[in-house]
Amino acid sequence: MNIYKVKNLSQFENIQYGFFDRTDGYSTGSFKSLNVGLDRGDENAFKNREKIATYFGIKPINLITLNQVHSTTIHVITKDNISDFQNDQIAGDGLVTNIPGILIGVYTADCIPLLMYDNHKKYIATIHCGWRGAFKRMLTEALTCMRNLGCENLTIASGAFIHKTTLSKNDVPQEYRKFFDGNNVFDLKDFLYNTMKNINFEDLNINTFENNNFFSYRRFVNENCNKTSSRNGVQFSGIMMKNI
Repeated sequence: MNIYKVKNLSQFENIQYGFFDRTDGYSTGSFKSLNVGLDRGDENAFKNREKIATYFGIKPINLITLNQVHSTTIHVITKDNISDFQNDQIAGDGLVTNIPGILIGVYTADCIPLLMYDNHKKYIATIHCGWRGAFKRMLTEALTCMRNLGCENLTIASGAFIHKTTLSKNDVPQEYRKFFDGNNVFDLKDFLYNTMKNINFEDLNINTFENNNFFSYRRFVNENCNKTSSRNGVQFSGIMMKNI
């Protein structure tokens, strides 16, 4: 497996994390190879999740993701409600916890995967945000959620995502139109960096659309627009507090 790291999160010894690409998994066909989307019709997706869980030294049941719906819903996992999240059916696009040994993850194929950590309050978070989430203020909601938990010393990192997306400027609120260029292209990277100002933030600086090691929904659609094809796969990003 190819696992990508960043300097700002790697300084902390009490967390384990990783941004994964699509390589070295069990899936075949359009999903090749490390697809983790259980809703994609890929019978090997669970085996891929087991492989990731093994890398983190945990049981697959302790790898937790959500039914992502491009919302601003963020769930805080506690010891009282953790059993509710172990079936990947709860809708939302953000997870927060301070429980050690629980790997919280996000799956993406062009959207932004964010990993967050506060070394003082010992909270971790994963956030899924594409252009829909951007327009709904998902990143602002995530920062607010963490700060409401007392997290004022956030370290945040982004995995690979698509940097520019063709949309209609007239279909978005006025405040977001400044992120469009003359060709009606929305730059998700510019938006991310503007939101993360004055925060300890680091980006892998990988564009999923241009890098074939990563699943890209938009590239998949372009390549299969005249074909009958199965759904696109998704890659995994996750973070966990260690049991120390």
